[in-house]
Amino acid sequence: MAKRYKFIFNFVLIALLAISIQAFAADVVPKLKQVSVQLKWFHQFQFAGFYAAIEQGYFTEAGLNVKLIEGGPTIKVTESVTSGKAEFGIGNSSLLIDYNNGSQIVAVATLFQHSPSIILARRDETIRTVKDLEGRTIMGKLHTAELMTYLKVAGVDLKKIKLVPHTGTVESLKRPSESVIDATTAYLSSEPFLATQLNIPYHIFNPRDLNIDFYGDTLFTSSRFANLHPEIVTAMRNSLIKGWQYALKNSDELVSIILAKYHPKKDRLALSYESQTIIPLFASDIVDIGLMSHRRWHEIGSAFVKSETLKQDYTVDGFLFENKEPLPTWVYNLLVASLLIITLITFIAVYILSINRRLTLSLEQIKEQKEIIEYQATHDTLTGLPELRLLHERWDKAVSRADRDNSRAAILFIDLDGFKLVNDTYGHHAGDFVLKIVSSKLNKSIRNVDTAARLGGDEFVVILDCIKSIEDAPLIANKLIAAISQPISYNNSVINIGASIGVAIYPVHSSKPEEIIKLADLSMYKAKQSGKNKFKVYS
Repeated sequence: MAKRYKFIFNFVLIALLAISIQAFAADVVPKLKQVSVQLKWFHQFQFAGFYAAIEQGYFTEAGLNVKLIEGGPTIKVTESVTSGKAEFGIGNSSLLIDYNNGSQIVAVATLFQHSPSIILARRDETIRTVKDLEGRTIMGKLHTAELMTYLKVAGVDLKKIKLVPHTGTVESLKRPSESVIDATTAYLSSEPFLATQLNIPYHIFNPRDLNIDFYGDTLFTSSRFANLHPEIVTAMRNSLIKGWQYALKNSDELVSIILAKYHPKKDRLALSYESQTIIPLFASDIVDIGLMSHRRWHEIGSAFVKSETLKQDYTVDGFLFENKEPLPTWVYNLLVASLLIITLITFIAVYILSINRRLTLSLEQIKEQKEIIEYQATHDTLTGLPELRLLHERWDKAVSRADRDNSRAAILFIDLDGFKLVNDTYGHHAGDFVLKIVSSKLNKSIRNVDTAARLGGDEFVVILDCIKSIEDAPLIANKLIAAISQPISYNNSVINIGASIGVAIYPVHSSKPEEIIKLADLSMYKAKQSGKNKFKVYS
């Protein structure tokens, strides 16, 4: 009997020794794998995650030697990746169109939860809404499917728009007498700042105004490369995510690195502005960097279908890289050792139960994250106020109550007076501070049944629900003007702004709910023309 136990003991020791040797061999650092990444634009903070991963050694730790290829307005990133010129690329939501058109690609990780793509139009009296771009010339990059979709969903006849190649600068908008360029596709994080520096007045038209929420920068690779080297794709994804986590916490350091090593076309001030504008696009306080979902891609696909840039029978199947990262070798070795000594270990069931409990907790956390994402989709990131989609939902409910109760509902269209001067004098941080203060004042000045929403920029809308008298709306408008006009303290300075408000009442001024918002907007412009810091009731 003693010999039998001695044999078993020696067998277990030999097995564990073999496992240790195997684990040691598996942990030997392999030779660095050379891969290249095609960027879609010039070097700037937009790609700070790559720079951070290089500087902090995250790519090297993962066995990668990464080469960055600078992009530009004529670069076709998808073609560079599918042709093998680069193993990886940075694209946007139009990757789904490329995939359904036959490009053999897979999306690896979404970096920007919200796209910074906008249309920047020269500000003049003839361009006030996105519909006014009909008959105009737009300077666009080759990958403008997102913004063309936005224009079509907004009701713009694309046949009446002339699309010309992008010159790479907003300066083309500067001299209208010498140029036919009326608007340009742009990034929220770059071109508005450059336009301000060049003293170019502008309008911003954003797809999110119509509840079209595209993904922004997305890491992708070819299907062939993903199938042959899934471990490299996983290593690139994980290292880049770590790079962005570092970059978001150390933006000033990354700005200095970009200036010193990548020769950007921007100066420090422009890069700093870009970093502060990009950070909210990650929504990293509520969503893990790199997270993407089939549901969200289907919503993006539906938007493309509406604009006829994608067929009704499009698919997302096979488009998302499945991160089937194998468990570390030591886990399998541990399982083998456990089988060898299974008769001596009686706590394996407890271990399995603990793993199940962790999985249950993880599912609950994923559910909570999804609820947070859905909330963010209907509320402004900066102010926390409802955005356009939620505004329309609440306006529809207010109109229904007015019809049912024989009461009235009103729209107050608000545009801040002197806000541009705040940005020009104190900078965009001060502007964001003022917008938050104004949002707080709006909520404190209205009733619980009313709604204050932000349309974008310095424009707000207030819904007055269940008002009994048409005199109620002007009284509240006066109250809002008085509240907004109160001085605001900022960094030992006093900021003074005002508000021009347009008022329209349902069904007094129109029995069509959708027209009430337009009438309030028109009345706001009349208030602004009559001296600002006033309100006008539609007449």
